[in-house]
Amino acid sequence: MRRLASEFADARTIYGGHGPVVDDAQAKIADYIAHRAMREEQIVAALRDGSRTIPDLVRKIYGPEPHALSAAMARQILAHLLALQAEGRVVARPGEQGLSAEEYAMLQSGPRSDRRPRRSGRTGCGIGAEMRLESLDEYTLVC
Repeated sequence: MRRLASEFADARTIYGGHGPVVDDAQAKIADYIAHRAMREEQIVAALRDGSRTIPDLVRKIYGPEPHALSAAMARQILAHLLALQAEGRVVARPGEQGLSAEEYAMLQSGPRSDRRPRRSGRTGCGIGAEMRLESLDEYTLVC
């Protein structure tokens, strides 16, 4: 976002793929940067307080009740964790516990007929709509 603000410093309007036209591009980009920083601070604070997995972080940041957007929330947290890992601020290790049915449902996006937790091998994941996580990684802050 900072690069976008810098490279397009003269931009006045944003025509997004959805939603209304944004007439104050720089203000909107600044809002996005501030929101991203706030979410990162929440994730770091939750990790500091003992949350270790993406489902734990979703429940800590967004509330304990299951939500229709839990999979999207999980993907956003994953994106932040990947960025924090790339910066050397967080490390991930394979978790030792299996997924509960609630956690499995939270970490799956899109329609699936099989929503049962599995203990079998890990699957790759992307940040996009096809994220599938079959086991939990545990995240910790690097001191």
